[in-house]
Amino acid sequence: MSSRSNFRYWGKAKPQDGGAAQFHLLPYHCLDVAAVGLQYLRRPPVLRRVLCQQLHWKDEAVLEGWVAFWLTMHDLGKFSEAFQSQCPVHLPS
Repeated sequence: MSSRSNFRYWGKAKPQDGGAAQFHLLPYHCLDVAAVGLQYLRRPPVLRRVLCQQLHWKDEAVLEGWVAFWLTMHDLGKFSEAFQSQCPVHLPS
């Protein structure tokens, strides 16, 4: 499977409103979620400290890396045919 084929999957779809169908590609959706989540995590320093304490980690950069990874992976199931078929207009061929 080429990496280009990953860009045939939708992550968010908007209903058609007379024009062409609108959607947000799944790889970009996953990266957007990770970017927004990291910004949220970086705002209150106390959140990072509490999470690091609970996980017994000393390095907040490690925490950020794991959070970014898991947020990127949060919608992995959207690559499935079952999910993609919810909006047949965008179903990869």
